[in-house]
Amino acid sequence: MIYYVIFSLLLNLSLQSTRIRTKESYTTNYEIEQDTIKMAHKKQIVYVLNLTNAYDVDVFGDSETPIQTPYLSLDNEDVEMLEVKNQCVGVPKHPQLKEILQYKIKDATEDSYYTDMVTLSEYSNLFLMTQELLLIQVKLRCSDSGWIAQESQSVFDLKKYLSLPNPTIKTNAQFSCPKKHLNCLIVTPFGGFWVSKFSDFDSNDLPIEPQPEQRILQRKIIHKVSTFGEYLAVAVGADGVDVYTYELDNKDIYKRSILHLLTISKQQFNVTVNIIGVKVQDDKLFCLDETQGLFVFNTSNIRKPNLIMDIHIPRTVAFEVYENTVLVVAQTPSNIEYIMEIFIDLRDHSYFVNRVFVDDFTYRDLQINPNYAFLIGEEAHLIIKHSIFNGFVKYNKELVKTFFENQLVRFELYSKSSEPAEQRFKETFYYVGLSRQAIHVWKFMDYHAFLLCSFDERSEHEIVVKLNSTSCDENVKRESLYQQCQADQKINIMVSGPLFYSDTFTILVFILIFLGIVLCIICICVCVRWKRLLRELEENRYQIKEMKKYGHLPEQEQYSI
Repeated sequence: MIYYVIFSLLLNLSLQSTRIRTKESYTTNYEIEQDTIKMAHKKQIVYVLNLTNAYDVDVFGDSETPIQTPYLSLDNEDVEMLEVKNQCVGVPKHPQLKEILQYKIKDATEDSYYTDMVTLSEYSNLFLMTQELLLIQVKLRCSDSGWIAQESQSVFDLKKYLSLPNPTIKTNAQFSCPKKHLNCLIVTPFGGFWVSKFSDFDSNDLPIEPQPEQRILQRKIIHKVSTFGEYLAVAVGADGVDVYTYELDNKDIYKRSILHLLTISKQQFNVTVNIIGVKVQDDKLFCLDETQGLFVFNTSNIRKPNLIMDIHIPRTVAFEVYENTVLVVAQTPSNIEYIMEIFIDLRDHSYFVNRVFVDDFTYRDLQINPNYAFLIGEEAHLIIKHSIFNGFVKYNKELVKTFFENQLVRFELYSKSSEPAEQRFKETFYYVGLSRQAIHVWKFMDYHAFLLCSFDERSEHEIVVKLNSTSCDENVKRESLYQQCQADQKINIMVSGPLFYSDTFTILVFILIFLGIVLCIICICVCVRWKRLLRELEENRYQIKEMKKYGHLPEQEQYSI
């Protein structure tokens, strides 16, 4: 029944719009230059493939059947700990996730609820905002002994700066932290608050106390905020989207100033709206309406945004955008949540619904990086590769995993490892998660596509590697969203064996060594005897000479008389 409802929904989507994917996908065939791998026997090596983002890797030896890739998952042993024997296996681009820290938040209970979290790795700061408008700071540091979390003793209650009729009010508050500013802005329905990125709530030497910002419009509700460059967009429900700009002052880097530019209301949307999500990206503004779906504005002229595209999706919950990829969480009429993966080509205003995920899923958070999407639910959390073609690759299902405990409500990128040795083999990132009672840190290892080879004895092999990737040159941006690369590469493998790689050869070598030793002994004996003989001959010669010398002397004396 669920799948029927989803199928009907997608069918309705296709019937209600003529902008469903007007371009066909196409594949580029590419042959990578032949290479040679030289390796020692019984020593496992890693060979990083030219297309490091390849999501399919098949290795062919003498058989027409590809060599089976070992089973991979998010939480099994490290990929580099895999062992192969007398073969090469291909490993596609693949992530691994390890929890390395869990810190219990002071005074947190199962009833605690945090509306937002922001990570500021350059200042080792992490800010939390509760629904009671309590601002909490945690210092997060990485040392030689591991990760350390230290919660500040001071907690700021933002309600004391407000004139509220009900001091026990619960509301939503969101962080906005522009990169070129030294301050973050906390946006609430009652106005804004500035807090320094480098604050230390337990120090008297730094500007620690939040400062109210009166120019943030008061609204009935704040759903989401999005910051890009100097712009801030706020989803404010039926009022539409408030757009602000941060005022920069090169002479005063501590300046706290923001200006309201405009509000995009139902007149610009051409329909009554309830905007629950917003995302600013380059010169585009993506807005998510609860009942109408997705709207895309061109903001080249920020004061006059132009609606360029809309996709009707009923009963939406949340969304996230990365370049051309849009993930939308929505509900069926039976209140079952599902995730749609949509790819948008704004050049011809077309889009393509790639996949629909149906699971035991209750939305909590959504994050996207260049290769993966993180879907955080009440209990199930998913990682998927996002690409038009990744929807159909054989290894992608292995990424749909439950990977941490329940009650996770936020998941944020904290930092990227700067270890140069890992860049050849993998990239390492650190993510921070927030649950009802704890802060979690995960080490996220993003392995490049590679070959894993090991052979027991001296030999030579020729293999063919077939790759599927989104681009044939990872340094060149793709011309089309629907482009795929299929690459082939021949690789010669030369395995150097041991000195004695067979019993026959070992016996032969020992015989030769024995004969060599015997010959050396004979030569030494001959040399000694020959030297002794020469010495004896020399002595005899000397004696004969002396005898002759003394034998002539009496004769000379006789002649002289």
